[in-house]
Amino acid sequence: MPHHPRVALVGTTPATVLEDYARLFALAGLNALAGRQGLLMYVPRPCRAPGLPGERAEPWQLEGALRALDTVGCTDLRVVRPSPDAADPLADVCRRLGARQTASGAPADVVLGACGPVGERARLLLAGHRPALGLVDAVTVCLRDALGRPRLAIRGTLLASADPVALDALAARMLGLDPLRDVPAVAQAHARGLGCGDLRIVELIGDTHLADQRWMAAPPGPARPLACLLRRYGWPRATREVYEDWVFNTGWGRLYRAYL
Repeated sequence: MPHHPRVALVGTTPATVLEDYARLFALAGLNALAGRQGLLMYVPRPCRAPGLPGERAEPWQLEGALRALDTVGCTDLRVVRPSPDAADPLADVCRRLGARQTASGAPADVVLGACGPVGERARLLLAGHRPALGLVDAVTVCLRDALGRPRLAIRGTLLASADPVALDALAARMLGLDPLRDVPAVAQAHARGLGCGDLRIVELIGDTHLADQRWMAAPPGPARPLACLLRRYGWPRATREVYEDWVFNTGWGRLYRAYL
């Protein structure tokens, strides 16, 4: 684990997200990856296919990461893709920016993903992977009630760290959880010395006020059904309505549509 665990936070908007990813990488230790060849980036599989916003990596996250790595001379970038769908916007980002897609399960250097499922990066450490950098895209957070019904909340927050356990711990706290009590993967990785799950000794850098957010306190907000964009996935009507409201009526949804 890093000698002095730090987590970087950056606030972002749809108009500035690529520049904000460059700033996030710089804060989190991008220079440590300068000049590396054959970097492997891992995109976790959503816990529910195909994954709502807040449960998946977004195309601007992959583009921001690839562009940031290119600026410091990283070459032969490869992306582990969990989906063979050629129409997936992440696949298009890879094609445009010259990153190779691979099914390799080799340890990744950079791990992308959303704020959930909590503990994703700590689980990779427990499995023997030691990523140099982890990123969480929380521009939209997917909150679910006891019945699994979703609610999407715009939070406009990016997080990154060279300590994946500290990153998961902070994301867990922002979701209203105690990382060492409620997230077994974080607790186990912390106990084994693979990272720091004790936020009392983690330094926050960047837009540190964002760490005071508690994402579970999302306003209910209306869900307005519109023409279904992804009916082929067979989502329940309530889930489709929540997704359609996001994709047609928010700035982040409009940015997502620009990648399609």
